[in-house]
Amino acid sequence: AGLGETSDLLTRVRELAVQAANGTIGDRERQIVGAEADALLDEVDRIARVTRFNGSRLLDGSAGDAGVDATRTALGLDSIDLATDASTAAGAFDVLDQAIDTVSSQRAGLGSDMNILESRIRQSLVEEENVRAAESRIVDVDYAQETAELAKAQILQQTTIAVMAQERV
Repeated sequence: AGLGETSDLLTRVRELAVQAANGTIGDRERQIVGAEADALLDEVDRIARVTRFNGSRLLDGSAGDAGVDATRTALGLDSIDLATDASTAAGAFDVLDQAIDTVSSQRAGLGSDMNILESRIRQSLVEEENVRAAESRIVDVDYAQETAELAKAQILQQTTIAVMAQERV
């Protein structure tokens, strides 16, 4: 979810870069666009700092192989400047496209890891269910056998008592 939101933010920053690179807006509007882009990129860093799973930060590079680094710096977005002029804003396209591709790859990697974990969990649950079913069948068989043995013993006991009673008469 954190990478999904990061991807959405980067897409919005790219839209802002298109506006800032367009020669039809003035310097004041470009500064407003640049300020929005900076705020969105700050949000990318915030998301990287706060996204956690089981106490581990997943998006700031501190989780090792269990996570990714989706910070503004790691994505190469520190150089983004949409406020200065149209040509500087146009230079952000390649950087933003690369960052979007990187986040998409990170999402795919973590998504496949998540699917593998979910598959393993489902497999473990099936195995547990199969063990419980087998245990139930074993217990049921033992119970049925013991009940049959008890009935047999009771019949033999009653027969013995009946025979002894006839011999006394």
